[in-house]
Amino acid sequence: MVDWLVVIASIYKGVTEAIQFINRISKISEYNKKEYEIKEIKQDLESGELHFGNQVKVLGTFSEYIPFLDIKRMLDTYKSENIFNFTHTTRINSINDTFCGGLYELDETKAYSENVIPLFYHKDSQILEHFTGEMLELQCKIKQVPDSYANLISNNKSFVFEKEENLDIPFGLEVIDVKPYGLQDTFKVNSWLIGNLNPYPVVKKGGKEICQNCDNSFTFSKIDPLDWPFKLGCKSEKSLEKEENDTVNNTKNFINIYKDKDPYVIFPTQFKLFEIFCPNMDIYNKDEVKKCHSIIKKSIEENIEVMFNTGYYNYLEIPKESTLSVDYQYDQRIKIYEQNLDLSSIPEWVCPNYSYNPDWIKRIKESGIEDVEGYIKNMERKKFKINKRIIN
Repeated sequence: MVDWLVVIASIYKGVTEAIQFINRISKISEYNKKEYEIKEIKQDLESGELHFGNQVKVLGTFSEYIPFLDIKRMLDTYKSENIFNFTHTTRINSINDTFCGGLYELDETKAYSENVIPLFYHKDSQILEHFTGEMLELQCKIKQVPDSYANLISNNKSFVFEKEENLDIPFGLEVIDVKPYGLQDTFKVNSWLIGNLNPYPVVKKGGKEICQNCDNSFTFSKIDPLDWPFKLGCKSEKSLEKEENDTVNNTKNFINIYKDKDPYVIFPTQFKLFEIFCPNMDIYNKDEVKKCHSIIKKSIEENIEVMFNTGYYNYLEIPKESTLSVDYQYDQRIKIYEQNLDLSSIPEWVCPNYSYNPDWIKRIKESGIEDVEGYIKNMERKKFKINKRIIN
């Protein structure tokens, strides 16, 4: 009798384990059958319906350009003041043979949207055959952000869930299978480039401390159309609380400049660092892409040098020669500097009211200067010259 009880108990245990196994399989199958939207994945992770390692079918718009790489971590370029928190979308090369893209809502047409989940895929993945702006049906595995990307990715509320108080876990999706679903007719990214000058023009010290000498000051201008002269702003948030003046107004205008969708240049640290930023570039509009790239390329090939030789910056100590280095371009796979672009239609960074005076030598003589040739040579020696460009 005892033996039969053992046998029956053994059979019962086996049946129970089989039922539990079938339940687990069916639950996984339910995940595979359901088509998720990206916002539902976070919700179900937080509720416990989904877990790391689960496979999900998800629909969304794919982008190789991602908005969540933290450039403050990539480059020691900008301080963390809020005025520089414009979204920097970028397309990067693989890290340790793993690529990173972004998956957005199906109707999303902007790569700088906050509603996005990181996608991770390898160099033999089918998703490499697809393009930014495509709507895809993806079979993915939920996973934690890989270590190789963990220090580069800024935690975004759309792909971070709170495991417990003060413990946020960023997650992403590892691509397993891909099927085309549709195609957007427009998709916008932010094109940009950052670099530095060494040595760089320095504001002359006056008899008293002025805004131009302050570490919190920065210089900027819209460059298409050109908003001359360049404006002075302040990085200190306390400055915005002061009564209205030119610097306060300029700073507020800069905060709104991103909404204007106009390209701009900024020297966040006068005049060592610079950025040229062309927001809202539609990658499906070839003419728009060429124009934005031409603006950026002419800026580093000609216009940065031109702006220091206009007479407006007489309060600067100009180095005899300088090296311009490009630290980072928004697209790491197709470099702007390597493209053949027509720069003739892009205006110089000079006063739009300037007109050439053919009698300029006569005017020099009339001013009482006798050695005109020596004067001209001296002015040429004082010009700001970029003798070398290092493109990274």
